[in-house]
Amino acid sequence: MTDTTLLVKDGAGSSQTLAAQANTGGSLTPYHVEDAVQRAALIAVLTAIEAASAAGIGGTGRDYSAGAPSLPNIGQAFGSGVYAGYVCVASRAANPARANIDIENCTGAQIVVLRDDGTASAGAAPANASVFALAGGTAPGAQGGAWSSPTFKGRLQIYAPTALTGGAFVTVMED
Repeated sequence: MTDTTLLVKDGAGSSQTLAAQANTGGSLTPYHVEDAVQRAALIAVLTAIEAASAAGIGGTGRDYSAGAPSLPNIGQAFGSGVYAGYVCVASRAANPARANIDIENCTGAQIVVLRDDGTASAGAAPANASVFALAGGTAPGAQGGAWSSPTFKGRLQIYAPTALTGGAFVTVMED
């Protein structure tokens, strides 16, 4: 990263200078915006990015939730916490050659996806894990939340509530 300055000028000669960090790989071309509304929108976006960067937003994620779930060992059910009673209904092994992975929740309830790097064996605690929920559809069989990634190569485990009426209907597609 190199420090750069972005100068936004209007047609009347007034300008606003914004300090920013950018990997320019060379010189920064001055950007001229005639339209006052577009200029104001550009300045607002760049100012928000600068404020977020100064606040440390966009760095490594942290879980600040009050009820962070305790993650189950590979292949086992959630034992306590916000996802207590969720059981593993599908999984995909880590695959470094994976081109894409897609999960679609067609269940009438929320499901949970646990991602990890795939290095831990069955029954062990997952390594470098994260968890997120996908909303259910309006009824069993209706489209709910979906997630797709062309870059994730690790293991995926999909969890659904044990008390799910009609069972879990989750589609996992892998290229």
